[in-house]
Amino acid sequence: MSPVLYRNAKVGRHGRPRRQVQPTPGRRRQEEGRSGCARPRTRGRKNSRHIVTRELRWAVLQSFPAAIPLAIVAPRASGLGELASQRADPATRLLEVTESTDLDGVGLAGIDNVILEGLDEVADPVALLRAVTRSVPGARLFALVANSAHFGALAALYRGTSLAKAHPLVEVELEPLLRDGGWQPLEIRRIYDEGIGQGPLPVRVSVPPLTFTVDDGEMLARGRVQAFVAIADPL
Repeated sequence: MSPVLYRNAKVGRHGRPRRQVQPTPGRRRQEEGRSGCARPRTRGRKNSRHIVTRELRWAVLQSFPAAIPLAIVAPRASGLGELASQRADPATRLLEVTESTDLDGVGLAGIDNVILEGLDEVADPVALLRAVTRSVPGARLFALVANSAHFGALAALYRGTSLAKAHPLVEVELEPLLRDGGWQPLEIRRIYDEGIGQGPLPVRVSVPPLTFTVDDGEMLARGRVQAFVAIADPL
């Protein structure tokens, strides 16, 4: 999979976003070489509960060039902190999400962008979003969220595995959630699972222990989305 993310997304409060630069695989390899960052060691395609993989997190993180002030807000279990350590960029700061979602007292001035993961892992995601606005004021938000409508989530249910620690999320829930948390949504970007075919219909889908055929284009498009990157500015 090769998720694409804005690279230089910060703009003036009343200005338009700068031109979106979408890093090609070749450009990403060049940037990794310059920064001395190797690709992370993989640990299999997915663990039993998380739809968002280690490789996907790494690709999102590497979408931001080195030396750009970046905050990462995520649960320890997500692995983003470990990946940030591998990246070894002194401009990147890490805040750990806990059950209390309390980031008060932690202020990171001068941070332009913040990657957030864990909205589906806490009981009060609105409180977490508001805490981020207080801790990283003025930053642009990139919230990485697993798609609970992904075909892999259906397989997880049949395995008897929970999809998220708190509330699994689907695309239609993201914009209202962001607004309630004090953020203005700019774009909900879909990251597709390249292991699931696009068509033509019908498409045979295999997500162990399930194998089935999909003959509805809308259902196929929705089920192929592995995760979202919800991009937003403070209200």
